[in-house]
Amino acid sequence: MLGDFFKNKLGEKNLEISENRYRRVFEAAQDGILLLDFQTGKIIDVNKFLIDMLGFTKDEFLTKHVWEVGLFKNEAEQKENFVTLQEKGYVRFENLPLETKDKKLINVEFVANTYQVNGTTVIQCNIREITERVRAEGKVKWLASFPEQDPSPILEMEKDAGISYINPVALKLFPEIDDLKMSHPYVNESEKFFRDLNGTDKSVERREIQIDGNWYLQDIKYTSPDHIRIYGHDITELKNIEYKLAAGKSFNDAILSSISEAVIVCDIEGKIKLFNRIAEQLSGVPASEAIGIQYHEVLTLVRESDGAIYSEFASKVIAENRIIRLEKQTLLVNKNGTKTPVAGSASPIPGIGGTAFGCVFAIYDATREHDIDKAKTEFVSLASHQMRTPLTAISWYSELLQSVKYLASVEKRGQFAQEINIASKRMSALVNSLLNVSRLEMGTFTIEPRVINPLEIAKLNLDTLRLQVELKHLTLKEEYDPKANSFLGDSNLLEIIFQNLLTNAIKYTPDGGSLTITVKNENALLNIIVSDTGVGIPQKDRDKIFGKLYRSDNVKGLDPGGSGLGLYIVHEIVQNSGGSIRFESEEGKGSTFYVTFPMTGMVRKVESRMIT
Repeated sequence: MLGDFFKNKLGEKNLEISENRYRRVFEAAQDGILLLDFQTGKIIDVNKFLIDMLGFTKDEFLTKHVWEVGLFKNEAEQKENFVTLQEKGYVRFENLPLETKDKKLINVEFVANTYQVNGTTVIQCNIREITERVRAEGKVKWLASFPEQDPSPILEMEKDAGISYINPVALKLFPEIDDLKMSHPYVNESEKFFRDLNGTDKSVERREIQIDGNWYLQDIKYTSPDHIRIYGHDITELKNIEYKLAAGKSFNDAILSSISEAVIVCDIEGKIKLFNRIAEQLSGVPASEAIGIQYHEVLTLVRESDGAIYSEFASKVIAENRIIRLEKQTLLVNKNGTKTPVAGSASPIPGIGGTAFGCVFAIYDATREHDIDKAKTEFVSLASHQMRTPLTAISWYSELLQSVKYLASVEKRGQFAQEINIASKRMSALVNSLLNVSRLEMGTFTIEPRVINPLEIAKLNLDTLRLQVELKHLTLKEEYDPKANSFLGDSNLLEIIFQNLLTNAIKYTPDGGSLTITVKNENALLNIIVSDTGVGIPQKDRDKIFGKLYRSDNVKGLDPGGSGLGLYIVHEIVQNSGGSIRFESEEGKGSTFYVTFPMTGMVRKVESRMIT
């Protein structure tokens, strides 16, 4: 009994010595140590080193589960690891990220195993910080990722710290980069690249940059949320070649743009390879859409006379290897369906062996020539039609004068001579009107504004017609505004306007009617108003009244010899000189014509002919 007592006392003493020794080792250890309850995972002890390492107090550790104190980054995963530890009695992590109390991430080597203490299973966790070792290993791997013999400048940037690596090539090229750091042009947009690349599927951004006369193509690679790497490639020689090519292209483009013709180049298959600015304007198709398209899909050329399409024009030029000119009266139908008269030719592009491997169209807008030809044709037709009546009268009365039957009759011969005189005057007036029409349509008449008095011009024209007014017993009312006595206008054209409007008013107003002429300055406009109580204009004729040769049925009996050109000439003069003309009319009650010009004056136009 006594022996067993002493034996137990000795065992307790040895256990106390052993526990004290363990406690000294536990507290003095240079690794963090945690003791956990095997069944629950609660922390039952922690050494000072781990307290200092992680920043928690001892009370914050004790009585809590190991995953409750925020040590491990992934709580659910650590619960699974704890179950594994219970089952196997051992776990080891080479590099485990832990979070300190102040939210700082550190790397640790974590080893945990189970052992018995007084018949109770406990878990001991040994935690060794390896943050610096991990960084060093990362640095070695990072440096190893740079090509040793790369001839290009390479830099690495950290989001917050700036430049973290400069390879020897970059340092040699940009020795000042160490001093300038983030303000150096090679890296001056790094913040933008961090922003553009972060959170996207893109891993590389590319840009061209010029530094001290040299050009660099940069590949900016996103290596991590906090790092980008910039690879540079010297492209100075390529840029110089590109500049020369661009300069040559600009020179050619300038030549093509300055040409007043549409220039279209097609290959042997008829596909468009070049399309200049005038070609764009004529066709309504941008060059970007035309290039690579079959020429006949862009250029629709048709014959005006029958609408036939020149669909094989280019292929014919290439096949026959000769210049072919467009037929006269050829129209180009643009993208919107507008038809433009064109002229020009297509020439083959000579290739090897003399065969053509394409063709060049040179086409220009021939609207003016087309209109002149049309005006000539219409003038001849109009002149022959309008002059037939007075010429017939002259011929007829000339024959009568020569007739033996009337040789003795002085009265008849005088009558015949008077008719010939009237017909010749009509023909002279008609010729002048036709010439004016021709000049108006061809745009070859002159407008020479000078300071004139519209009131005097109105009175002078009315004076020449007063006898006719008196013969028809017309009541004449004149209204002249003194503020309209000065105007910048062409006196010749203004006289034609007054002459035609007043002549029509007198001619088509029955005897005993009334006529009013008003000239006034109102609302910064020169207003000319001629009103009558004549036959008026039928409703059906109102949209045609300013047309060439048009005459209403209700006036043909009053003046069979009228040409139908007066109002047309007035309308064209007014429109071309910056004014406007309109009318109000009621059949059987009369008409009022309104002509207005800005008081700033008529529009100047310098051409080779005057309207008479």
